[in-house]
Amino acid sequence: MLPVLAALIAVGQPAPPISLEDQDGVSHVLLDMARPTLVVYEDQDGQKQNRATKELIAAYNDPLPNREKLKVWPIADLSKWNWWPAKGHALADVKKAAQKSNTKILLDWTGAIQKAWGIPRHKNVLILIGTDGHVRFSSEGDCTQAQRDALERELRAAGLVRP
Repeated sequence: MLPVLAALIAVGQPAPPISLEDQDGVSHVLLDMARPTLVVYEDQDGQKQNRATKELIAAYNDPLPNREKLKVWPIADLSKWNWWPAKGHALADVKKAAQKSNTKILLDWTGAIQKAWGIPRHKNVLILIGTDGHVRFSSEGDCTQAQRDALERELRAAGLVRP
């Protein structure tokens, strides 16, 4: 019998709190009760997906006042690189990417979020969590226009404005 895989955490469900380290080894809790949190979770395959949605997120995240209203966490699925010497090379690549984009990137070496939130491998996954800890938006793979519209409505409801 094949194991039953957990489904992606659904809108309205509580998001189990998770702590992950960033590329510098500093631990961060994903949920922020002061502002909504947008998780962008992907591995090497998933990073090629969802260009239009990533552009939408960047447009909302660019203005400084919006950054105070939304926490965006890019998370790298590095579970397939969690062995020596691959781990060192993967970490070096993430550090370069973080420096290039001037951001912190959280590292999921063990697949902890995949297990807790039902995230599939090889997909770009977006999850927007409200200040109450409940999921407001979730998607896997390339978003449709309707999904991008729904995400944009949620971002506006959180008080973000698009320039």
